[in-house]
Amino acid sequence: MNNPIDPLKSNTLMARCHESLLATTQQSDNLSYMILSTSDGYVISHTVPLDTTADPKRLAAMAASFAGIGSSLAAETQLEEVEGNIIESKNGFVGCHLIRTDTMDAVLLGVFNQHTTHGLALWMLKKASGDIREIMTIFSS
Repeated sequence: MNNPIDPLKSNTLMARCHESLLATTQQSDNLSYMILSTSDGYVISHTVPLDTTADPKRLAAMAASFAGIGSSLAAETQLEEVEGNIIESKNGFVGCHLIRTDTMDAVLLGVFNQHTTHGLALWMLKKASGDIREIMTIFSS
């Protein structure tokens, strides 16, 4: 990565990312919340509701680890350019999508309820990641 910027020191970047995550989360009843973290697991922004026991800091760290494990697993199986990972549960999905720019990497975690599908979850993660990538690119230029 060239000329790395620290997303945690840019209040404007964090605010723009939060606006984007909030808009995405509010667009669907199937998406419970999203967490955007640095590639090393620090929260940039999140839409975790206050009335939940979910801890955004812990989830951000786990999402970064999950992204790393997925990338390592893919590399071991000769797959290239991993985009993300998904966990299927009885109550829904947890999806993780990697966001890469020339100056920084991030991880987007989405928590989806049981009424969603794989396709919808992946589409929403890709769309939200694209929006975040644009914001990150603007702030790194």
